[in-house]
Amino acid sequence: MTFFFKHLNKFNSAILFTDLTDRYLEEFKSKLLSSLKPNSASSYFNILKHSIHEAYRRGLIKDNPAERVKCIKEVDTNREYLTKEEVDSLIATECRYDVLKRAFLFSCLTGLRWSDIHNLKWKDVRCDGGIYLYGKF
Repeated sequence: MTFFFKHLNKFNSAILFTDLTDRYLEEFKSKLLSSLKPNSASSYFNILKHSIHEAYRRGLIKDNPAERVKCIKEVDTNREYLTKEEVDSLIATECRYDVLKRAFLFSCLTGLRWSDIHNLKWKDVRCDGGIYLYGKF
């Protein structure tokens, strides 16, 4: 969410919900598409559209310009994954920094990003018939 606000503030930090127009949304969409990859631009634009829809639903604004502006289409991405054999090879590989190796392997096995692992606290781990992670991941 922080990156979304960074891009929105860079585009226009002083706009009010009541000042939002179709044109503003189209210009912001163009700005996102020119500075980000399509899927990131789509995610950020959807956050703004959802916020406008919610403001309209709550009666904070009388008009909903987000209804008239199309979303940014996401594109299929080709994600590469490590095979079980590659992970096994990494497990067997020596590493000077054991904590870094364990964090990387934990990431491989859970899909969590480094930033999520770095911020993980013991209070986020629960053992309720299994081991579960609770938090904002």
